This record gives sequence, C-alpha cells and structure tokens, in this order.
Amino acid sequence: MKTDTTVKKLPGVLGVFTAFALLAALAVYRLTLPEVRASWFTNLFKWPTDFKVYYNAAVALNDGQELYSQPFVRGLPFTYPPFSGAIFKVLPLVSFEVAASIWLALTAIVLLAVIIGVFRERGYAWSPGLVLVSLAALVASFNLAPIFGTFFWGQINIFLMGLVALDFLRRRTGNKGGGIFSGLAAGIKLTPVFFYLPLLLGKRWRAMVYMTITILATIGIGFLFVPDAKAFWETKVFETQRIGGKDNPGAQSLGAVLHRLGCDNQVVWLVCVIAIVALFSVAVLGCYRRGNYSMIMALGGIVACVISPFSWYHHWVFLVPLFVVFLDAGLNLIQTITNKVNGVLGWLFEQLLGFALVALLTVVFLPFVSNATNRKLGFFGQGAAHDNPLFQGAFTFMGVAFVVVAAGYYAVRYFTDRRATAAAPDVADSL
Repeated sequence: MKTDTTVKKLPGVLGVFTAFALLAALAVYRLTLPEVRASWFTNLFKWPTDFKVYYNAAVALNDGQELYSQPFVRGLPFTYPPFSGAIFKVLPLVSFEVAASIWLALTAIVLLAVIIGVFRERGYAWSPGLVLVSLAALVASFNLAPIFGTFFWGQINIFLMGLVALDFLRRRTGNKGGGIFSGLAAGIKLTPVFFYLPLLLGKRWRAMVYMTITILATIGIGFLFVPDAKAFWETKVFETQRIGGKDNPGAQSLGAVLHRLGCDNQVVWLVCVIAIVALFSVAVLGCYRRGNYSMIMALGGIVACVISPFSWYHHWVFLVPLFVVFLDAGLNLIQTITNKVNGVLGWLFEQLLGFALVALLTVVFLPFVSNATNRKLGFFGQGAAHDNPLFQGAFTFMGVAFVVVAAGYYAVRYFTDRRATAAAPDVADSL
C-alpha cells in the first residue's frame, strides 16, 4: 500500500531557521570581507571563469569553428560532450555580462527548488516556515565549498542536479517520463550516467529505456551542431588530464586523494570503487524499501564524485540535498521526543533541539567548508596537512563515510523490519 505522506509540519521551524540564518549571515560576512575579496580564489564578486569558457565556446561554434581543438580562456579547453556545446549556442544572444548574471540567478533558483523538493519528497507540507528555512539554507550553503565553487566558476553542476532531481523527487514511483531528465544531464556532462545504477536497482525499467533513448538523442544532436563531435567521442573523452591534474587539492575524487597520499595504485583504487558501489547498492535497496528517494538522489551524486576518475570539489553539489535528508531524519526524532512534552515548554524544547540539530550537522559537514569561510579547514588547508593523511583527504573520506553509514543503517533496518510484523515497506520513513 502506497501512502501520500505530504502532511508533515516542519518541527522546530524557528530554531532551524535561526540556525540557518546565522550560517547565512556568516557566509555573507565572510564573502564581503576585504581580505577575502582581495584573494582571487575566494573573491565571489568577479565574472565566472568557467562560464566565460562556455560563452566563448558558443561564440566559436556560432562562427563555424571547432569546439575541441582550442582553448577559450587562459588555456582552458571545453571539456563537456558536444550536446552541451549545442545548448550553449544560445548564450551569445546577449552580452557576456547579461548572460552570466542570468546564469548565476538561475543557478540559485534551481538550488532553492532542489532544497524545497527534498523537503516535499520527505513529506513536508507547503508552509511559510518551509520556504523561509529553504531560503536561509540556500544562502547558508555558500559556506560549502561545492556551492561557493559553483558560483565562483559559473559551473553547471547545480543545473545537472536539478535535472536528476526531476527524476527522483517528483514522485516516489513510476513518474511519467522518468529517466529523461537524467539522460539530459548525462548528455550535458557524462557523470550523471551513474544514475543508471539506482534506476536498475529500483527495477525502473521504463526509466532506464527513456534515459538511454535520451542520451542517444543528445549524441545525435551533438553531431548535428558541433563540427568536431567525432573527435570528442574518439579521443577527447578519454583525456582526463584536460579536466585537471590530481596534484591539485581541488581535485576531490578517491583516485586523486590516493594519488596525493602516495598510493597511486589502480588495483587499490578499483577495489575501493567496487566496495563503495556495493555499499551504495545496499543503501539504495534500503531506500527503495522505505520510500526515501531523496537519499537515493543525494547519495548517488556523492558516490559519482567519489568514484569518478576525476572530480573537482565544485562537483559535490549533492551535499546540499544530503544535508536536508539528514536534517529530516533528525527532525523526525525531535518530533518523537517533543510530542511527550506539552505546552510552551514543549515548544521551546523543540526549537532548541532544531537549532542544535543544524549545528550538529554543520560540524559533520565541516570537511566541506568553503575556503572563503575557513581556509584552514577547507581543501587548501587539508591539502597542506602532509603529516595527517586522514585530514588531507577529509573532504573525500567523509563522502565515503556517508556511504558506509548509510549502508550500515539500511542493512540493520532490513533485519529489524523483517522481525517487525507491522512493517510497512512502502511508507516513507525519515531515512
């Protein structure tokens, strides 16, 4: 029996909002400090470099030039599949400054939509409190390196996350057209191909077919509009060094971290990848049993970054929906506790616990802090900690830890559910 659970009220909403508002204030304070803006790598108030690559590549395409035979900004090449180039051809319809401003505004809107989408998928009803918490969380997320980096560089990753979210957050099962949006995301950038796995584990056969057809369509469109599309699929797609070097502390995938730790062994990397994918599969099966599609999406995005041959820190934008999923789990626990306390005292207790929950999760997510918020704890500082391997790889290792914890949790829940005669596997749970 499937149950519509979109009836929950957001518990501890004032405490949760206050905590996010303080984090948002910290982000704004740090980003506007003169010493932060004085450093090029932490100055958010400049025109985004990667978007300039997209824009100049589009100008070149519109002039009949090739896409993969030249750099476009200070030696930076175009690294995405041809379909993305075909989409970007519309960018030069306006000036670079106007296009960049629209791009960044839409990026913020999509991120807000994903945050709200996770709350809604987790069963929360529309309310002013939900919107305010989501807005505060949006601004607070600039304390995270992936979000800061996405806006700093003008990156596309939040748009890709928004497309994947349309396949996993619209409905819990059987949404019409499921797979099309993940296919579009994979056509724009290859990494979302990983979402084939959760579709397979969920036996969403129609969605897999739609995703395949969509990817093939994007390849065909790329050949129609990009003169050297063949060069990408024959050679460029295999040249990961075009994306970046593993020595760069901003490279945050398991392979890059192992390389910097002196363990650049392909066998070790492959064994680790297989283990991580296996653990992720355990978590996904548990998520399907308990109706937690938000966790599937968020954790899938993290795992894709971990196991990818190369991932930049700003690819990890799925940390934001993962934070919201953890927040929901804690809020459900808070609701259970505070239901036993009545009156004003119960309300105050609920707000304090909501505030404390966000604070606790903030500490858990500290390895992902932006260099603009805290350079010592950010990946620059982590990369300098050559005497502490765990800290040096804290960014990526914490992502692996999330997978391990999720797999362990769902494995335990599987056995406890089997013993519970009243278990209802189709009903959405907090996790």
